[in-house]
Amino acid sequence: MVGSLVAVIGLATAGTLTAMGFLKPIKDFLQSSTKIVESEGVNMTLANWLGLPHATVAYSIIALAVILWWALGLKNEDIRLGNKSWTKRIFKSSWNWWATGVVIGIVEMIAYISSALAGRNYPLGITAGWITIVKVGLPGVEASMNWVAWLVIGIIAGAAIAALIADEFKIRVPKGGVLLQIFIGSLLMGFGAVTSGGCNVTHILSGIPMLSLGSLLGGLFIVLGAWVTAWWMFVRPMQS
Repeated sequence: MVGSLVAVIGLATAGTLTAMGFLKPIKDFLQSSTKIVESEGVNMTLANWLGLPHATVAYSIIALAVILWWALGLKNEDIRLGNKSWTKRIFKSSWNWWATGVVIGIVEMIAYISSALAGRNYPLGITAGWITIVKVGLPGVEASMNWVAWLVIGIIAGAAIAALIADEFKIRVPKGGVLLQIFIGSLLMGFGAVTSGGCNVTHILSGIPMLSLGSLLGGLFIVLGAWVTAWWMFVRPMQS
């Protein structure tokens, strides 16, 4: 998807300029002025904010999620798989929301373990991988391909393989005006991801499961920002 390629260029460019370029002073000022930590410098989590053990809060949320899953989703949904082969079920049929969530959770756990074994004690993240790849290509900058950079390469390769298996691999090019919107949006994404300490993947898929209050706040405003922008760009014109 050419639009996604343009978004990657904007994300990587703005992210790198925010991490180590002329936007870095702005990022440093915003981070130093808004960071909230405990008295001992420990990042705030839902568990230490409530004064409870992390495991107690985490398992309570899991139990509540399972109950809501059963009450609101699973029992009202047809989960029959039919006679389709596993290849068709995985690569050529749409996935239920809960199946997708379970698989993402498993991937997240595997990512956390493999990342820690590689010396990076943190789970999934995307923006840092693109920034690392850019740094490797910059002259005079000491950088090497690390776990998160190879993660990005693996996502691209895996998506391409899946698209080929599903017979959905083709070039898709949006209109020029849309490409400009994508590029501007990706610049904002790159700046926002580095300034807030993570993108939507880092905050929503990694930070929230770790009960980080910063990720809960970041994830909330990522969703609200997406809703407001979608309304302004797509719903509002239809109502006028």
